[in-house]
Amino acid sequence: MNLVTAKEAANTFYVTYSMVAYWIKKGKVKKHYVLGSTWQYLVDLEEVELASKGMDGMKSNAPSNLITREEAAQLLWTSKESIGYYVRMGYIKRHYVLGNNYHYLVDRSEVLAQLDLMQDRLDSRKPALRVKAKKQKRLGGKFAKS
Repeated sequence: MNLVTAKEAANTFYVTYSMVAYWIKKGKVKKHYVLGSTWQYLVDLEEVELASKGMDGMKSNAPSNLITREEAAQLLWTSKESIGYYVRMGYIKRHYVLGNNYHYLVDRSEVLAQLDLMQDRLDSRKPALRVKAKKQKRLGGKFAKS
């Protein structure tokens, strides 16, 4: 028996905490209260795994190459809102977390492909940026009018 918190179990099987709480309420997963507490409890990972596999054919375990928006934002050195923009524009595909229509994961390889595209765009603009920097230097600074 491998006991963990409900939040840890949810993260392990890529479901939400509320989904684990729902399984507890329905009796699919049993609570094991922490000694001396009436509200803190642990759940068995094996029971959560069985409950997640019985979700009407839904995929219970996400592939290991999926990452959160925050992790994708760190890879691209941008904000998670920008990752949301890339998803809405179709550059990166979203993979929803079970039991939640808001939170999603993104494929690490797609994020790295976007990073390569951004690097290529930046490399193609470097000569133009150098010319602009030289022109500004010649005119007396960064804020000189052209």
